[in-house]
Amino acid sequence: MLKTVREISRYAPQHNVLATGFLREFPSRTVFHCRSLYAGSTLGVDNFKTVREKIRSQFSSMTDRFREKMIEFSSDSSTNMIFTEDLKNMIHLAKNTPEDMDLVKKMLTKFNRQNKELQFGNYVFGPVVMRMFYSMGNIDVPLELIRNPDFKGFFDQVVTQQIMMDMLYEKGEYQQVLDLYTNCSKNESLRGHRHLVVLVMASCYKLNTPDALKYAMDLWSDLQKTGKEPMRKAATFIATLALNQKQPGVALEIISTVRQQSYMTVRNIKVLSLAQVHRYEEVIVSLKGLIEVQMTGFTMKQSISKEILDQIQDIVAQSNSKELLADIQRVIKFLNEHGHVTEKTLDELLCTEVTVTNVNSTRPERSVLAGSFRSSPRERQGGFTPRFSRPGLSDIN
Repeated sequence: MLKTVREISRYAPQHNVLATGFLREFPSRTVFHCRSLYAGSTLGVDNFKTVREKIRSQFSSMTDRFREKMIEFSSDSSTNMIFTEDLKNMIHLAKNTPEDMDLVKKMLTKFNRQNKELQFGNYVFGPVVMRMFYSMGNIDVPLELIRNPDFKGFFDQVVTQQIMMDMLYEKGEYQQVLDLYTNCSKNESLRGHRHLVVLVMASCYKLNTPDALKYAMDLWSDLQKTGKEPMRKAATFIATLALNQKQPGVALEIISTVRQQSYMTVRNIKVLSLAQVHRYEEVIVSLKGLIEVQMTGFTMKQSISKEILDQIQDIVAQSNSKELLADIQRVIKFLNEHGHVTEKTLDELLCTEVTVTNVNSTRPERSVLAGSFRSSPRERQGGFTPRFSRPGLSDIN
């Protein structure tokens, strides 16, 4: 079993093979155009926005008065409590302004203190708060809150951490994703969670440094020891990072653990890794496998990236074997002529946004990722109406 980068480096070839494309020399930190890794629908953000519009419509004539009351109740000198409904409503009414952000922080602080002292209420606010920040594109305030020791345990939900990491990833704050995971993984319920690991591996891939590869491999080793199986997407990120760091043997070992070897990203990584370790016959066999699949009448056409094929040709050309190069070129020509080649780069394939998960593809209403942030059966059916828990607020107009 692979332990660390140093331990598995012996699997890499001793020859220094330079390929084109993403295997060229990279600077210490490569800047990529980035977007969120998980679609808003998988994170429950789309549902949040829908309900937010309903609540804003219902509060249209009393939003300002409600804010004034919340400012009063959240002050340190006030003896009024911040109830669950107060906080839920404010989260949906809040705008990305310094005033509203300050108010939300004060309400969260007081509400959290009340719950610690009185132990009432079972509504989990972490995911809802993060969905609010996600919809605003605000990463500074949630980072401040999630790092605040006073909120220990408040944000200890997988989806809460996932939304925060996804926001950081989208902003290119890859090191902060790793720092956040290092901190939250102290909680056993969060450590090694599959979707968090995907975001961590994606961030390591984007960082593209030796340290990032070591972090990724240490995490991979920890997952193997604890019997947790990472998602295919996580494996492809770390394998490609290994390729970028001139460790094709490592990439080959990682990608071999993926059960479904027919996925496009897996196939691209595998054939390039084989070429990098000079196992050219196996490259040809793998490429011919696409042709054989077509001949068996398989309906979904299997394809491979032109970028990868170009790199393979360059590598084989350096072998000084004209016969081998001719074989590769014949196979590539056939793949091109029969529509098996895509213009998409490996980076584009890797960073394709996740729109469906194993959880929400079968049980959308109970999904961990896109689960409802409303707490009662009536609310889950869409009949949410703001309720006020103290006399007088319901009469504000």
